[in-house]
Amino acid sequence: MELNQVLVRFGDAQTTRDVIEALQADGTCWCDLTQWQGHAAMRIGVCSWATTDADVRRSLASIVRLANRRGR
Repeated sequence: MELNQVLVRFGDAQTTRDVIEALQADGTCWCDLTQWQGHAAMRIGVCSWATTDADVRRSLASIVRLANRRGR
């Protein structure tokens, strides 16, 4: 199954917001804040035909690196 929209949380709402803010400042990719079932979450959307596997790997590496900086 392939999904082009996923939601991710990083523990609590503030940490999730902090990771999103850091990712937006980093500039590797763009993910935004959303709410799901009353909880803050990062919305990850891959909707461009031009997105490559390398783009996805680079984006994921940035998300993980920035989340780890916040102890999550």
